[in-house]
Amino acid sequence: MFNFFGRSCGCRQGCGCSVNKCGCGCCREMTECETMEDCSCCPVCPPIVTVPNVAPYTVVFNGGSGNAAVLTAASGASTDFAITGTGNTSIVYEPFSSVVTLSPAEQASAFVLPATGTVYYFNASFVLSAQPVATNATIYAALMTAPKGSDVYSLVPGSTVTLASGLTSATPSGSVYSGAAKLCLPVTDGRIAVVCFVTDNTSATITGYLSGTLSVK
Repeated sequence: MFNFFGRSCGCRQGCGCSVNKCGCGCCREMTECETMEDCSCCPVCPPIVTVPNVAPYTVVFNGGSGNAAVLTAASGASTDFAITGTGNTSIVYEPFSSVVTLSPAEQASAFVLPATGTVYYFNASFVLSAQPVATNATIYAALMTAPKGSDVYSLVPGSTVTLASGLTSATPSGSVYSGAAKLCLPVTDGRIAVVCFVTDNTSATITGYLSGTLSVK
C-alpha cells in the first residue's frame, strides 16, 4: 500500500522528494516531471488549476465632458469630496474617511475591473475650472475599492497622492495638477473601484475636472 505520509512525489507540485517514484503510474517511469500536467494523475499531487495569462490593461477614468467637480473643506477637513470612474462624477456630501458607504446613485461613478490581476500604477489629474476660494489648499487623490456586490469602499493603502498644494484665490483657472503612485494591489475579476478627490483647508471651495488611469497586469 502506498504510504501517503512516509513518502512524497518529487514533481513540481512541491511534494518534496528528489525522484518521481511515489508509486503512481504516471510518475514511475519518469526521472523528472517536465510539465505540471505530467503528474496530474498522481495520488499525492494536488489537482492542477491553470490560470490563463491576462495581458496588461489600463482603466481610464474621467468625470465626463463638461462635468466639473466641487471639492469643499472647513475647519481643516473635507466636507464634500468627489468620486469618479468611467465618465461620471458624483459628489459625496460628507467628510472623507478611509471607509465609505456609497448610495446606488454614487456607485454609478464606480468602474468594474474586468480581469484578475495586480494594480501596479495609479495616476490622477485635476484641472481647475475656476479660481479656488481658498488661502492655502491642498488637493489629494486616492483609490478606493470594494468587493463585487458591495457598497462599502475602503481606501487602498499607499494610493493617496498629493496633486497640488498652496492653492489660493490667485491660482489661475486652467492650472493642471497630477500625481502618481506605484502599487502592488491584487484584484479579482469583478472588483469595483472609485477614485476620490479631496481637499483640506480652513475653508476651501475648489472646482475642476478629474481624470487619470489605473494600470493592471
